[in-house]
Amino acid sequence: MINELMSKRQEVAYEHLEKNEEYKQLCEKQEKTRVMVEKLYDCFIEDEKTIISDYYMGEFEKSVLQEHYIYIQGLKDGFDLLKYAGLPDWKTKD
Repeated sequence: MINELMSKRQEVAYEHLEKNEEYKQLCEKQEKTRVMVEKLYDCFIEDEKTIISDYYMGEFEKSVLQEHYIYIQGLKDGFDLLKYAGLPDWKTKD
């Protein structure tokens, strides 16, 4: 259930991001940089490309896991705020 809720809320957040001008500008900048990086990347031999790809895939996977835990912590904090506001006794696991 929590994963379903997270997924739906993340979709909403991404929809809002797509309308955000600062985010759009960052995406455009990243696209230009991506093209330059790909040209540089083509200069490496296959073993070097594999090392670089493995590194960046690991960084991506790490950031996805961090995002997941940050989102869960945000939900817990929200429930704690509800509890603090005097609403029913919400219990969260650490």
